Amino acid sequence: MSIPFDCPFCSYKKNVPDNFYGKKIKCPRCLATLTLGVPQPTKLTALPLPETDPSLGAIELEKQEVREKECPICLQLVYEGKECSVYKRYTELLKESQDKQVKDEDLLKDYESIKSVAEKNYKLGFASLIYGLSFVISPMILYQNYKILPQVCENLERSTRRKLNASNLMAVVGLVSSLFVAIGLTYYIR
Repeated sequence: MSIPFDCPFCSYKKNVPDNFYGKKIKCPRCLATLTLGVPQPTKLTALPLPETDPSLGAIELEKQEVREKECPICLQLVYEGKECSVYKRYTELLKESQDKQVKDEDLLKDYESIKSVAEKNYKLGFASLIYGLSFVISPMILYQNYKILPQVCENLERSTRRKLNASNLMAVVGLVSSLFVAIGLTYYIR
């Protein structure tokens, strides 16, 4: 059921739902405060709405348009100004990948220098197998590879990682064999 709403100030007329009966409302056109179901004041007796008035505010009698848009990712219809959960997750993942890409670009700047260190350490690994040189070369190779390998292991190509691992292995074998030779020489000299 509906109640006729007739504003005495601006002559706005509309039928409103009956749940507004006995409540203070504002006219949507002139914003005058009126109580439905009570004799309406005239233009001369109407007072402006006080700031602490518990009225409902201007009633929305005009039908509002609900605007929907299509999500570019999942193609669902969503209300304008809102995003679907798939699109939110997509933008989060995109931002994370862009942050990771910036970090990867920083690593790629050092990639050539890392690759040259890996080549140098690979060649020095063979020299570390020589008994006299392994005491000097092996700790240097192990230290350089210790600094390089953990921070870029997943970003290097497979051949460079193999060279780093091979130079580590050669350095350890050369150091251990030099230790055995040194122990043997000291035992033999006694």
